[in-house]
Amino acid sequence: YVADRLFECAIEQEYIMTSGDAEDNTITLLSSSDAVQSSIIESINGWNERENEMVAKEKNSYLQVSQLDFSKSYVLKVLNMEKQVAEICLEYLRTDDMEAQAIVAYPMKDEKADLTKGLVLELIDESENKHKGHVSWDVNTNKLTYAEGSASVPTYIYIAPDGEIKTTRPADALQLQLKPDLLVDTRGSETIEYPITKIATQYWIKSNLKTTKYKDGTDINKGGETVNAKAPQYYDRSNAYYFYNSTAIASGKLSLPNWRIGSETDFSLLRAYVNNNAKVLKNGIAWDDSSITNLTGFNGIATGYFTPTYMYNKRYAAYWCVNNDNPQIAEKMVTLYVDDNKITISDAASDVALAIK
Repeated sequence: YVADRLFECAIEQEYIMTSGDAEDNTITLLSSSDAVQSSIIESINGWNERENEMVAKEKNSYLQVSQLDFSKSYVLKVLNMEKQVAEICLEYLRTDDMEAQAIVAYPMKDEKADLTKGLVLELIDESENKHKGHVSWDVNTNKLTYAEGSASVPTYIYIAPDGEIKTTRPADALQLQLKPDLLVDTRGSETIEYPITKIATQYWIKSNLKTTKYKDGTDINKGGETVNAKAPQYYDRSNAYYFYNSTAIASGKLSLPNWRIGSETDFSLLRAYVNNNAKVLKNGIAWDDSSITNLTGFNGIATGYFTPTYMYNKRYAAYWCVNNDNPQIAEKMVTLYVDDNKITISDAASDVALAIK
């Protein structure tokens, strides 16, 4: 930061400072013109004299909609001076009359995304001018109110000083940074980053839980070929898919920081919003079914589950569903099946190990 303005200098190649050599590094600050540029990052020029010149560009006061990148997370944080000023999501919108994946921007209120004031930047795969609509979510019922837009996809978005999201440049538009919203889970020597997806008013991790440690950094016992229902244990398949028994959940030391394991209410709200259609929850990588869409980004993979006979045959995805009143009690399971597209909530056997969302 220079004079309360943000500049960014990206080093695109490995830069190693040599012991015993003097280094002369010059960073030139260039003010932003808020105009479309062919390149906003300059490469580092190195000379034999071990001098380096780098260009730091002042951050622009806009985000280009076509350049939004959801590869690391379906939720992006928009920052000004390290403070979050908006949230942009690639999410699934469903009403009785419409079903679509959309890019939606939300302003912030009380340090949270204001889900009553969503601006639809783009309806994915929509060729008509139906963009720039509005969404409003009821956080109590998980229901959507949608107002269809009548415009083309905006080229840029801006944030006004009062936090309002604009598609034309306001006076004193804020400088903006964009970062993927990731849940970073550090347990002792183990650090795992989980991408996030927003489904209605809920936020879910896109991948299953895959820790081998408790929150305090101690190891979870690794189980064998059958499930031991009495000792807290985890089970894995080729270090790719992880399953946990109910006693591991009962320890109270398994859930992610600032997160919780899905409860029966959580999964019931999810099921109701997607109209009990598991196709929009399933990821096509491991299912023997080509008709699924994964429009929600829930990323339900057919990992099967552990029982005394260990089932993994690309026909099931099964998750623990904890008690609504006590998150350390896991007696129910949520199952997605290959031969139908319903989402089933049922009692779980005592000798089963399941995935966790």
